[in-house]
Amino acid sequence: MRAATRPGSTLVDVARAAGVSIATASRVLNGENKELWAGPAARAEKVRRAAKRLGYRPDWRARALRGGRTNAIGVVYSETNPMMDLGSYLPMFHAFGEVLQAAGFQMMFLQVPRTTGLQPASMLQALDAAVFYHHITEGAWEAARMLRGPAILLNCEPRLPHACVNPDEVGGATDLARHLLELGHRRIAFVELWTPGAEFDHHSRVLRQNVIRQTLAEAGLGDGFVLWSDPIGTPYREVVARFRKMARSGRPTALVASYSLQAVGLLNEFVRQGIQVPDE
Repeated sequence: MRAATRPGSTLVDVARAAGVSIATASRVLNGENKELWAGPAARAEKVRRAAKRLGYRPDWRARALRGGRTNAIGVVYSETNPMMDLGSYLPMFHAFGEVLQAAGFQMMFLQVPRTTGLQPASMLQALDAAVFYHHITEGAWEAARMLRGPAILLNCEPRLPHACVNPDEVGGATDLARHLLELGHRRIAFVELWTPGAEFDHHSRVLRQNVIRQTLAEAGLGDGFVLWSDPIGTPYREVVARFRKMARSGRPTALVASYSLQAVGLLNEFVRQGIQVPDE
């Protein structure tokens, strides 16, 4: 019995154990067998029991060759940082995976080069569809040309000719600016810690910045927008030190960060240096 339940059993093993032809076993296990009569139904049940006893698992590669599809949806990315951003992408892809699995599909993460000239993952050619997210690099362009099926863009700039599913960045930034205005703020600093060409840069940074600037201008506070732009890796203490060096009358009363973790880091540094938030 231990030998009969060995892993890696083949379709031939199942057919032999059930006493049927390989073709019959294949039709049964792929749901293609007609079981309208007692004889075929009994044979089909015998095949299924043999497959279960032997621990048989269908080879997805063989199915892909036969049916021209893999039931695999690829999540294509070039950057490494967003894969570790558990605050936003983890719940998003967790929900995405649950929906796919319920529909009989598998979700696969595929990393492709950031630049052209390097061959993207060959697995792209075997995908039924793909999802591009966060940032469309030159390598992502190359990968898109290898796809056979459809694709969507998720939370990224619309640089590929596919349907795009994005948060309402304009509406969100507008609500944010109006909320600060309603609280009485008239001088708002937008803090962006980034470097040109940075791997982690997201298109929403510039979009949010421009919307907040425009909202203040429409409220007659065009000079109330302040941009503090520093390279990625700039210590938060330097940003807070800039705030402390300013005359109290010229200090911004509200700061907007382009990324949630930067906002938390700045908040902690203000508190560490004894500056009360939101009182000061």
